[in-house]
Amino acid sequence: MSNVCFVMLVFNGDYVLPEVLSAILPYGKVVVAEGPVKYFRERWQVTTSTDETNVILDDLVGDNVVRRIWDEKDDMMRALVPLIPTDTTHLWMVDSDEVWRAQDIEKVLCQLEDVDSVSFKPYSFFGGFERVLTGFEMQFEWIRIQRFYPGATWATHRPPTILAPDGRPWREHRHLSLDDVRFWHYSYVWASQVLAKAGYYQFRSDCIPDWFQTVWLRWVLGNDPTRQIIEDEYDGVHEWKPERRGPCRTELFTGEHPAIIQDALPRLKRRFEKELRNKGLQWL
Repeated sequence: MSNVCFVMLVFNGDYVLPEVLSAILPYGKVVVAEGPVKYFRERWQVTTSTDETNVILDDLVGDNVVRRIWDEKDDMMRALVPLIPTDTTHLWMVDSDEVWRAQDIEKVLCQLEDVDSVSFKPYSFFGGFERVLTGFEMQFEWIRIQRFYPGATWATHRPPTILAPDGRPWREHRHLSLDDVRFWHYSYVWASQVLAKAGYYQFRSDCIPDWFQTVWLRWVLGNDPTRQIIEDEYDGVHEWKPERRGPCRTELFTGEHPAIIQDALPRLKRRFEKELRNKGLQWL
């Protein structure tokens, strides 16, 4: 019998946070590390989320939250270990902007007993709710589940890595790639969300300079010919340089959003439009 505990890192992530939490809470304990890493603390002079994140966490997660200022995300993951129940067999990492359907969670839970690591594929939405990223984003192996045991060591957040007793990552043991199980990743939707992401990664030499202005905002505000020009220029729209990630273009999303998102879409689209008018700046 497998027992799952969901782990999450969040800072100013209230976009779809109620929907994310409501989808996973029926299936296991949820533990959360909240607060800014050094980059956001230094630039924004804040010690905790300034949006509705903490209100949502208090309402849905209660005391299972560790709040502080962090050096980096590795520290956030390690701080969650004391909150994890001792009978937990697997940790399921969930981003604050990714939504899972009940039928998919249940399908995965039935397969965990003899598995140490599981990866999935996302629908990563870009510039709204109608288009998703292809290429690199869909080919990448998104490890979300790893086996857990008392004394387990969380080695890194990028990539998500828990070390097995032999010191090797669980993905080098009994690993399962569930390419047919998707999660809905609302990761490049709202201007404030994307602007914060762009700032956090701008120090990386393999990211496109001034990507928020030259790619994301220009693409979202442009017409179809302009968008095609941008995607041809950068072989896609992801913030990493093309030589780092390969093709990562957009395509029309032809599926359906999870029911919990469909119910919230009017509100989510209103926020999208409002932030776009202000380029997200008033939220920062």
